[in-house]
Amino acid sequence: MANEWQPIETAPKDGTGVLGFINPTWVEGIFWNGDEWSYLSDGDITPAGRHQPTHWQPMPPPPESP
Repeated sequence: MANEWQPIETAPKDGTGVLGFINPTWVEGIFWNGDEWSYLSDGDITPAGRHQPTHWQPMPPPPESP
């Protein structure tokens, strides 16, 4: 089931970074910070607030080095 959107209720809540589907035009790297969904913004942890993800999928592998 890798690389398929899954309901956010099934996402890992151990701090693992995942892709979060926020709305039809926003996909963000997110993680559960122990209390709520958050993402990194300019090096700061920012709670998702009103922009709650509805679905998630694992992060893709990084690109290969040239």
